[in-house]
Amino acid sequence: MRSTLGSRLLLVLTLCTSVIACKKEEEPPIEEHGHGEVHTVDLRLAFVFKYGTHDYELASEYVDEQGHLYKLDQVRFLLSDLNVVNDEMEVLATYPVQLLVDAAQPLNDFALGSLTASHAHKINFAMGLPAPLNQADPDTCAAPLNDPDMHWGLGPNEGFWFLVLEGRWDSDNSGVVDATDAPFSYRCGTAALLRTGWAFMHTEIPDGGTLTITAPVDVERLMGGVDVAANATAHGDTPLNVQLMDSLNGNFHEAH
Repeated sequence: MRSTLGSRLLLVLTLCTSVIACKKEEEPPIEEHGHGEVHTVDLRLAFVFKYGTHDYELASEYVDEQGHLYKLDQVRFLLSDLNVVNDEMEVLATYPVQLLVDAAQPLNDFALGSLTASHAHKINFAMGLPAPLNQADPDTCAAPLNDPDMHWGLGPNEGFWFLVLEGRWDSDNSGVVDATDAPFSYRCGTAALLRTGWAFMHTEIPDGGTLTITAPVDVERLMGGVDVAANATAHGDTPLNVQLMDSLNGNFHEAH
């Protein structure tokens, strides 16, 4: 009886081992990092302005956290040092371009260059310009750094404006913001305000054509905590300029 039970048990174990071995043989080999074939595409980076959950239009009226009605006439910022990395943070491609993102433009869709890879995780960039690029003369620079409105001087602690926010607020309490109301001007600059962030990709690279990565710019988040009535001007690297650059950085620094 014991011999019969032992034989049956041995048979069952043998069958189970055979089934497991067959399943392993049937499973296709997993490619490294789980990604497929290498392809080449033309990479573009597009920025879409939002206000919270809805689309943002320049000169629209909003209320700051202190209850002041305001509108922005300029929302502009500079990006540089762009590169694409994979899931292991290895650099796949670098793009020696500078981008001027401007809410006044109907499209902020920029060609970066070609990308050859199987999978890409994100596009890294700097918000602002590193030295010595920040000390360049706009009169001798190519676009977009030839824009004089984005430059404030050639002094040792001057250079380009990294972020510009300008507009007016309802200083006469009329319920509308017009040309008679008080202006405000926030221009962020100096090397200390350089920030880094990214546009999230985490995508397989298609076989040819153009791949456009879209990055939202949340103006509500950017202006969060700003009292437009109490701050008519903030130029350089004042505490408000630091706050604004940190808010811009927050737009492009989500954890993934």
